[in-house]
Amino acid sequence: LTDPNGPVKDGAKGQAEGWAFAAAVLPQINRCDPTAAAEIRENMEYNTTQGPVVDGYRSVKAQFESVYTCLGITCSDIGGLLNGNEGYFDGMEPCTDASSSNGGDDDDDKLSSGQVAGIVIGVLCGVALIGLASF
Repeated sequence: LTDPNGPVKDGAKGQAEGWAFAAAVLPQINRCDPTAAAEIRENMEYNTTQGPVVDGYRSVKAQFESVYTCLGITCSDIGGLLNGNEGYFDGMEPCTDASSSNGGDDDDDKLSSGQVAGIVIGVLCGVALIGLASF
């Protein structure tokens, strides 16, 4: 992966995949925290003039983590992104549930926890693919 705190340099396929997964869950994230949703969108939106993940994938991951409780998922539901047998990629380690915050409301039209977890994992993998493609 590239610099976890800065923009990635390439990876159109990974960027498109990350955007597709992010777009699927942004309405639920927006209900929990409109600011987090806006920052995720700004970083994941495909084909922007600023380039992909301008704030760094660590920032995007943190925005997702900030709404886990509201989405009905936990850090242990998501886990981290492993780098083969070498441990976790820098900045993609599992979070702890104490860092998740609560917000939003309890709408009955939320996705299930499993669906949200799958989408979040897909977005994080897309972010990782963008970073890996730049090597």
